[in-house]
Amino acid sequence: MKTRVNPISKILALVALCSLVLVIAAQAKPKTELSATRRELKFSHSFHQEQGVKCEDCHASVKTSTTGKDDLLPTHKQCAECHEVQDAAKCNTCHLSGAPKLSARITDYSAKFSHERHVDQGKIECTVCHANLDSAITRHQVGHLPEMAQCVGCHDQRSVKTDCAVCHLKTDKLTPSDHDLNWTYRHGIAASSMSDTRCMLCHNTNQSEVMDCNRCHNGDQITSPHPRDYVSRHGADAHLSDVECSVCHEISYCNDCHAQRQLIPPSHFHANWAVPGTGGEHRDRAEFDLESCMSCHDQPNQEPVCIRCHGK
Repeated sequence: MKTRVNPISKILALVALCSLVLVIAAQAKPKTELSATRRELKFSHSFHQEQGVKCEDCHASVKTSTTGKDDLLPTHKQCAECHEVQDAAKCNTCHLSGAPKLSARITDYSAKFSHERHVDQGKIECTVCHANLDSAITRHQVGHLPEMAQCVGCHDQRSVKTDCAVCHLKTDKLTPSDHDLNWTYRHGIAASSMSDTRCMLCHNTNQSEVMDCNRCHNGDQITSPHPRDYVSRHGADAHLSDVECSVCHEISYCNDCHAQRQLIPPSHFHANWAVPGTGGEHRDRAEFDLESCMSCHDQPNQEPVCIRCHGK
């Protein structure tokens, strides 16, 4: 006896699924905003530069700062050197609110980081590390601070060590801010959309520049991104999106696995699969989707398998 499914249950399940998709999509695209907006300010670096204001005019202690815990943001007193800040009616000239509050300070950057060393010995201009200061930042960013990839790239060019201990203490929290409790479930989207170079800054083996994804994704069903019964139905996904599969699997992976198990598609057992003279079903399949045929019937540096019967 068949059990009838309540149509309302189907609708509710569909709504729940759509909601989940929207949540994942929202997480995949972090919200962006201007750094000044986050600090409730109407501020433009480019405008100040056009007026002849130099970086050190506002960030006066940068050249002598030897630790990332120094507060290098300009104070209200420094702004008063150029602006009229005593008139409360003019607060909204620079602030989004008529009753502004103090902006959060940045005093927890890497304790070992020295601006003095970069400016004095490295002769590095501020805009090399702090670029596009009027552009939007993601909700995970503190401000327009350089990313790790930029630091490592510059160190490599200048033959400076890139070990973590060069810039960080052992007690520093080195994991990115987006690596939260849900990161395990979201990291696949990020890994497939961003450059491997960014992930490899931390996730590579000591022996070679190879991503260490296999430490977790090495066929173990507990940590595998696929459900337990995925082997029986993975073919549909592989056929629709081989590019997505290639994020983890090499091109030869499919052929090697199928060859070891001597797996043959069910269609190849149909009575009319290969009919002399007309070709049968295999001819129609080949004309419609030759790429799928070649995924198995193509060996590197060898003639296509079709030639065995059709090329002579």
